[in-house]
Amino acid sequence: MTEELDTVYIRHRINCIAEAIEDMYQDDLIAVHYSNTPITTDPDECAGRYEETGTENYRKLGNKIEDLKDWAESGALVGADYGSGSLNLKGGMKIGTVRQPDDSSQAHLLLIGCRGSECVGHLEVPVGTSESEVLTRAEESSSPLYELFQNIDDIDDGYVYTGLQLVDSRWVWYRDYPVLSAKLPRGALGTWDNGNMKYLRAAYNGATTLTGILGNQASAEEKACFLAPGQLETVCLEYLRQEYTHFLQLYSIGENLPPGSELRDIDILGRSHPGEISIVAQVTHETDADELNDKLTKLEGYARSTTNARLLFFGPRAGCESHDVVIPESVEYISNGEVFTKLEQLKPALLDAMLTSPPEEEGESPL
Repeated sequence: MTEELDTVYIRHRINCIAEAIEDMYQDDLIAVHYSNTPITTDPDECAGRYEETGTENYRKLGNKIEDLKDWAESGALVGADYGSGSLNLKGGMKIGTVRQPDDSSQAHLLLIGCRGSECVGHLEVPVGTSESEVLTRAEESSSPLYELFQNIDDIDDGYVYTGLQLVDSRWVWYRDYPVLSAKLPRGALGTWDNGNMKYLRAAYNGATTLTGILGNQASAEEKACFLAPGQLETVCLEYLRQEYTHFLQLYSIGENLPPGSELRDIDILGRSHPGEISIVAQVTHETDADELNDKLTKLEGYARSTTNARLLFFGPRAGCESHDVVIPESVEYISNGEVFTKLEQLKPALLDAMLTSPPEEEGESPL
């Protein structure tokens, strides 16, 4: 049962040709790469190399071996996106599980060798295996990996990755599950938060009605969390159009504004009616009190530049109910749940379209 597994992610930008990354996806392999050497699954060996040289990548590799070891020991549901340059894989994610050992045996990791446009193969070894022991095992197995491992420093297009094997995997497109892309956490490896892990499980299970996994008693606020940031902005725009019959959107504000732009801190700029008051709004899923206060303060700044504006802040209900969040008098805080409730009544087809994934078509997966 995936409900019993931790939900984790890997979004490492590994250095290799797109075709080799496609091979890894095809073989359900996940991996990280910080250095070709030491070719080891022993974090202590990486730490020792770091102490000798001061090279930061050795320390990072050791830390990631520890993370992969934890996944291998406890099992995990993994969302993997390598951000490759492959047009076949752009805009999607491989989701699969890492299985726990069947008994109390030691967890194993994979050392994956790639050269040029292909994966040469992979060698499974216990966590804690030193570089010298890895080379011995590769030689004894008569694997083509031995030559690659032995001469890796002299092979310009050769790479050695440390990873794990996924099982029961499936490919999902971000166009069908946009929150997976919008809310993918930062960093090479890590865990999804409590809300987003439900979305990952929904995508893995092929859910077509995404909010269905929340149950019949789910609140509008919980359902709103399943909207990607761009979708939430669209919903808030529609909310304003319902409130103001002649609402005009004056500017489409995206994320690619130049640094220092005066419009960078708002998401919606419009008019309630031609020639009437301006509507200036910020839209967010953010729940951290400090981040919310920062956004609210920046929005409040627009009150000083004009007295003929309505400042709206669309955010999670937890924000307006928190004692740690200070809502300026000039700003009206509207919860995302309130917006969702109104649109459920007035524009149910819009929400259904946003929160319903189309059935997977034959041949749709690139893998």
